[in-house]
Amino acid sequence: MRSNKDNFSLEQAYLSTIYRILVLPPIDLKISQFNEELHSYCLQNKINSWAFLSAFNPQSQLLSREENIHRHESLLYLLKKEGYSFEQALGIPTNQEWETEKNLFIPNISLTRAHSIAKRFDQKAFLFSTNAIAKLHYTKK
Repeated sequence: MRSNKDNFSLEQAYLSTIYRILVLPPIDLKISQFNEELHSYCLQNKINSWAFLSAFNPQSQLLSREENIHRHESLLYLLKKEGYSFEQALGIPTNQEWETEKNLFIPNISLTRAHSIAKRFDQKAFLFSTNAIAKLHYTKK
């Protein structure tokens, strides 16, 4: 069981991470900060809501690169099967103990569906918003 200190450290890691959407030019997001580039991108592409999801490192437990790539490919398959569009993205940690994680930016997905996909891939948290401010959502209380 994680201690409150561990949970605080994990939340600090989420808050300090750069969330990069790999569009041209790339858009770098920080949690709880308004992003003008994202705002323009969403307006231009008729995006009313979005999620930033990863399948890497379930429950924040480090897996091998091969396991993480396999999980990412499974997430890609699920989203394609369900008809979602997406952009490749990265979670770039400031903590050197963690590697950059592949993520996906998924436009026009509901909070309920994003939450269920994050849980399916055993993620502790994900980003979701209906505007240009990234909000951190936990899959469990």
